[in-house]
Order: sequence, then structure tokens, then C-alpha cells
Amino acid sequence: MMRYANAASFRMALEERIRQRSATDGVAIQRLRKRVTFERFLARLQAPPDSPWFLKGAFALDLRFGDRSRTTKDLDLAVDLAIASNVVPATPAGIAARLQAAAAYELDDFIVFSVPAEGERIQQEPSAQTYRFHVRALLDKRPFEDFKVDVGTVTPLVAPTEEIAESDTLRFAGIVPRRFRAISLAQHFAEKIHALTFPWEDREQTRVKDLVDIVLILEVNAPDPHTARNALQAVFDGRGTHSLPSQISDPPPSWTGSYTATARELTLTHMTIEDGTRLLHQFWAKVFP
Repeated sequence: MMRYANAASFRMALEERIRQRSATDGVAIQRLRKRVTFERFLARLQAPPDSPWFLKGAFALDLRFGDRSRTTKDLDLAVDLAIASNVVPATPAGIAARLQAAAAYELDDFIVFSVPAEGERIQQEPSAQTYRFHVRALLDKRPFEDFKVDVGTVTPLVAPTEEIAESDTLRFAGIVPRRFRAISLAQHFAEKIHALTFPWEDREQTRVKDLVDIVLILEVNAPDPHTARNALQAVFDGRGTHSLPSQISDPPPSWTGSYTATARELTLTHMTIEDGTRLLHQFWAKVFP
């Protein structure tokens, strides 16, 4: 139960708690604010029993691996098409309507979310259907955080999905951490491989962050090779852009500096791009023996 009587006192206490945790743990204040905002938005989206929303993307890694993962400004969601297809048309306006309804769900945290009436389609890959919404979180009638929500509607969910624990940031206020439904780590890995191997015809691949995330997953909690292979096949079949490769090509030399800088920031064991690529090749040999 919320321990603060009104939004003003809660905001004051929350901002002080964030400053204290930042000073103690060395985590950027902005990252902690985003974490609270994302979690409170997710709590609303997943509150109804028929919620079609599943967490994916960088914030899923944040909840799984903490500060070892990359900082993100976006919240990525997958839609369970089996639930949503008869309720929401896969259009910016249709998805926005469902997001607005979910965001209006009342929780005991004094936060109000504003979702626009329509989003925009963004092109991450030519076949991808991803819609972006610019959301604002208000606390005590004042802006607390602005963030982007990206909703992907192409790739089906690969069973079994998983649950990830919310952080304990708001426990001081009497808010008990929830568990969020998310795509499996195997599907997360598979989607990263799909992005990493996508054959752009008009430009060089620039998705260094995907290789970094793949190495992080393999270092911290590598999926079972058989499970990973099933997820890879489902993702590649679902998107239908290119064949699942039997081997992974080496990244372009232009990635070297960016990879090393990010790997150092995340304290990866495989600090050089050669080491990271070798780890991926070793795991790939287990997936496709």
C-alpha cells in the first residue's frame, strides 16, 4: 500500500531516493528515472488478465542483468497477436487506442501517463512493422519523464515466454515489485541475430549494439542451444526476410572502436570485437553442430 498521502510528497521522496541510490550505486540518475517510469507503465499495460503486451528489447536486459546492460531511452513491446488480433487493428491508431486504455489503468502511485492518439511507423528493417509512440509521464501534475514506446507486430511470440522481476526501487513507498511478462531470453537472442545478419543492400550493417547485446547474453546467461535453435527458426520464419545462416560472418572493421568502447562500459569479459565474435562463433557451433 502506498505510504504517501499525495503526489507531491511521493514525488519529493522519490526524487530524493533516486539521488541517494545514484550516489550509492553509481548509477546515472536519468537511468533510474527511466527505470521507474518504464516499470510503472508496464505495470499498467500488463494489469488486465487479457493484456497482449510483452516486454522485449534493451529494458528487458536491464531488468534481467541490471547495470551490466546498455542504457536505453525506449521501451520495446511485443504484441501477442493471438490476443490482440480480434481487438486491435495493426495500425498506429488502433495500437494507440489499446495503449491509451491500458495506460489509464489506475495504480496506487500517483503517476499519470499521456499516450498520443496515433503513433508513427518506423523502419528498423524493410519487413518490420514497428510503431512508435511518444509518451509522457506526469507526477504531481508536472512532467516526470518523456519516453518512446516501440511496438512490434510482426514476429510471433515464441513459447514459452518468461517473467522478469521488477526492481525494488519503489519498495520504500510500499509498492511491492511485480513480475513482468517478457519474450524469452532465447527469443531475445534470436531477434538480435536476425538484426545482426539482416542483408542491407544499400548500406553497411551498423548494428554494433546487437553484437554487444549478444555477447552480454552469452556471457551472463546463454540460452540452451536447442532452445535457441527453435527460437531462431521461429523468428526467421516469422519475419521472412532472409534465411537463417549456418554460419555468422565477421563484423566489418568499422565496428571495432564502437564495440570496444561499449564493451568496456559494460565490463564485458570479451572486450575486443575479435573475442566477442569468437564467443558467438563458439556458441553457434553448439546451435548448429
